[in-house]
Amino acid sequence: MNQLKSKLQTLPKVMLINPPQKIYKHAWNSGLYFPVGLLYVAAVIRDKCNLNILDCMIDDFEIQKFDNYELQGTPDEKICKYIKDFNPDIVGISVPFTSRSENAINVCDIVKNINPNIVVVFGGPDPSIRYDYLLNNTQADYCVVGEGEETFPEIIYNYSQNLTIEGVEGVAYKKEDKVIKIDRPFIKDLDKLPFPAYDLINVKEYLKSEFIYAGRMYEPLKMTIISSRGCPYNCVFCSIKLSMGKPFRYHSADYTINHMQHLIDTYGIQTFHFEDDNLSLHKPRFHEMLDLIISNKMNIRWSVPNGLRAD
Repeated sequence: MNQLKSKLQTLPKVMLINPPQKIYKHAWNSGLYFPVGLLYVAAVIRDKCNLNILDCMIDDFEIQKFDNYELQGTPDEKICKYIKDFNPDIVGISVPFTSRSENAINVCDIVKNINPNIVVVFGGPDPSIRYDYLLNNTQADYCVVGEGEETFPEIIYNYSQNLTIEGVEGVAYKKEDKVIKIDRPFIKDLDKLPFPAYDLINVKEYLKSEFIYAGRMYEPLKMTIISSRGCPYNCVFCSIKLSMGKPFRYHSADYTINHMQHLIDTYGIQTFHFEDDNLSLHKPRFHEMLDLIISNKMNIRWSVPNGLRAD
């Protein structure tokens, strides 16, 4: 027990934050989604640091109404208290959409006002594309560009060993007024990744929230799942190639079905949203997944909110 306590004390303290959301009056209600990208990163770093997740869409959730919008999530003063109480060395802030970057930047400012020495890292689709803007216009120290499951553990390791984070593949940073980005190859074997760390957030609060997937499907017990990454096509309305790339990579059918069964057994999930950008591209895998759903008598509903190519 003493050895474990000593180890925890020497590991860097890392806080991952899912920021609040600003919803404008003309928008369609709320877009509350499980922070799956953040949970994938949490799963690969949980044994490499003293980890804490601040989920602003659940923890001390409040709605503040203004003339043209409402702010949904943990209020600033409580975000400040969470950060002060945990006193992290590194803060990773998820930015899944550009429309949410304003709140992520606000959280970054809160962190830096508490302690400018805390390392702030933006991650997600938006920083993967707009890292140049974010590094030039915010107090963030780094942006993770692309997938974070290999990059973020390296950031933690280098920090703990007093090594420079500059030069880590997949990291963008600013040096002498110039933004530098070092590319990291895409992860080819997705099956080597653990399931997202669902146990580190309050899944039950998500499932009972009136805002969960509002405007998508009025189905009970809904959950996001991602079984593949990337898309080789070049549709003008889609930005996935900029963040996840064109190489199509996928979890095996067995991995995906085991993942789904885990969510059914643990949380009673009945409806799955496949957030893949091209779920059926590899037809043999897609057919195998459907066959396994039937043969395992999973009795679920599923949807593809990003669409499904019919050709």
